[in-house]
Amino acid sequence: ARAAQSPLLARCKMGCGSSKGAQTITDDDGTLGLAGDDERAAQRSRAVSAARLAASQSTLKQAGPRKLSFLTVDPDRAHDKRIGDDLGIDSRVANAKRRLRRLRDCIDDVSALYASYSKDSAADKKGRLTLVLPELSEWVSEGAWIGAPAVGSAVGSDATRLVAIAQLVRAARAGMGEKAVAELHAARRRVAEGGIEVLLALENLVLSASVEREAAARAVRKATAARAACEEELEKARGASEARREAAVEKATAALYAAESDIFRAEDLRRKADEELQRLHGEATAEALRAAETARVEAEAKVCAGAEAVRAAYGGLAEGVARALAAQGASPAPAPRREEPSGEEPLGADGRGAGRFAALLAQWAVARRRCDKAKARCEAFRRHGLEVAAAPRGEATRLGELASACEEERAAEELRALRLSDEERVAATAACDRAIGGLQRELGKLAARLSANCDMVSQHQKLFKKLAATEAKVKAAAKQADGGSKGDARREAALAALRERADAERAQLDASAGFIDRRAEELKAEADAGAARAVREPLAVCVR
Repeated sequence: ARAAQSPLLARCKMGCGSSKGAQTITDDDGTLGLAGDDERAAQRSRAVSAARLAASQSTLKQAGPRKLSFLTVDPDRAHDKRIGDDLGIDSRVANAKRRLRRLRDCIDDVSALYASYSKDSAADKKGRLTLVLPELSEWVSEGAWIGAPAVGSAVGSDATRLVAIAQLVRAARAGMGEKAVAELHAARRRVAEGGIEVLLALENLVLSASVEREAAARAVRKATAARAACEEELEKARGASEARREAAVEKATAALYAAESDIFRAEDLRRKADEELQRLHGEATAEALRAAETARVEAEAKVCAGAEAVRAAYGGLAEGVARALAAQGASPAPAPRREEPSGEEPLGADGRGAGRFAALLAQWAVARRRCDKAKARCEAFRRHGLEVAAAPRGEATRLGELASACEEERAAEELRALRLSDEERVAATAACDRAIGGLQRELGKLAARLSANCDMVSQHQKLFKKLAATEAKVKAAAKQADGGSKGDARREAALAALRERADAERAQLDASAGFIDRRAEELKAEADAGAARAVREPLAVCVR
């Protein structure tokens, strides 16, 4: 189909047109000799031209960006080096080729940028590229919340907002990877196949025609020298003896006629090569330049379509976030469940109050784990996702380069309008980093306090078990004292010591219980009054 659209490219695929039907072959020394088999000579000439074309066009067949390494030869440079600067090709061809190559490379860079942006987001199984805090939602909903119900509802709403925003971000990046990258790939194919390939085909045809013209010129010189030698032989034959004269003259005359025929054929080949070069430098050059310009215009239209797809993805993200926030604001999250033991349950040696402190320990341990996990998620996002939260790395630079490579003003404006300046991006990233850092600090402080409280309850439980063991010893000693003889001073003294020790441990346990109760009340009061500062406010800033 491309060959039908570009007669020049089709002609190059078939080989140089001036060699078809020529009775010539290329000798080992590079000179153009004569052959009696026209078909074999034509086939060899076409094979040589096709091989040269294939060597220069191999990289144009790939659909994606060119991947060059240190050990890879740049095909563009290899082609330009082979063509050289002495073929007399119109300078507009080289200029158009340079512009199209730059446009192709810039398209490759931008398409690879958005493809990687979308692929990385889809492959983010650990959730490090978007900020989601399901631990806060679970903390609020599972009954371990330690703050005021209104604050818990706000925290749950903000955590739900983050989940909705993360889903919108992934959807926007997926849209860039599908629609925008598809349009950019189409633009790349149009530049490579409809523009660059046609210009390279023209240069290959000029090179082939120039080579054949030089070979024909060498053949003319060779045949002219052969004719001069034949003329000398003819003169010698005419001066030979009468017995040998007739045969010698006949042989020299035949050789002279063959040399003149060779000169005629070589000059005919040179004339055809000159005509082909004239056609290539004139009509074919104009055709190739028109095809390249058409390809550029069509490719830049595809670039505009890709830019519109990126803009639509960003715009859809902004609108979706606004709708999500409005919906969350209209329907706040349900109030958190707070399952706290009754503060009226007294502590006693019979085990009353043990359940209350066990419930406190479970509640505080769950809250501490939620804070620690949420803090770890914040740190993972700061390390891996924060820098690319607003836009992929290098987007402004790549879009600026592509805009400068586009000659259509509409395409350049579309691309420049997409750019988020480095100053804006750095400012937004720094503000988000400060907000997340503040949330991490508050979560860390709260986790540290909860850990200390958990340690106190654990120590209290140990004291309770110790007291229970001491009281069991008191009962056993009292039973032994009642069953023994009266006035056993040693048993009485041991029983008195155990009772004194039990009283001390009970007092210590009562003091510990009172301290824990005070800490629980303080934590509850601080959570009711200050949890908005500790969790809610930094979280709300992160959402914004």
